[in-house]
Amino acid sequence: MPNAAKLVAALCLAAVGFFGAVAVAPHLPDGQSPGRLGQIAAAIGALIGWRLLGRDLSPRPTLAPVGPPGFVTFASAGIKAAAVTAVATLFVTSFVVMILRSLDGRYRGPMDALVGVFALALDYGQLFFHPDVLATLILGGILAAWAAARAGRAWR
Repeated sequence: MPNAAKLVAALCLAAVGFFGAVAVAPHLPDGQSPGRLGQIAAAIGALIGWRLLGRDLSPRPTLAPVGPPGFVTFASAGIKAAAVTAVATLFVTSFVVMILRSLDGRYRGPMDALVGVFALALDYGQLFFHPDVLATLILGGILAAWAAARAGRAWR
């Protein structure tokens, strides 16, 4: 069911995905351009924001009165959503690179290509451990969760 929390979560996490990709771009190996990494990360972020973060922070009817969610709720939901967005973007881009490499004939067969996806994911996954990338994902995820929760409470 669409609601304000899901919409705001999708928009904010799309921005987090895009700016996370922008933060990763300077750390790419020499001669490798980010291409459409920002757009892919934004699309995945919007999907994860709608399906995961928006669901986690949508107001739910309960029998007992419950206060507004606190910082721990925002932080855990936002960091989880940002991490899922980063990992999903990592595997989608690794799969795309594998397809492009397989068209060049770099793999001997389907199993070699499948192993290549995970090898690429391990190589590209190291890029997430730079401080600026981590800060972008963690702080962006927390802010996205806070905005989604505020929107969910404001526009029921």
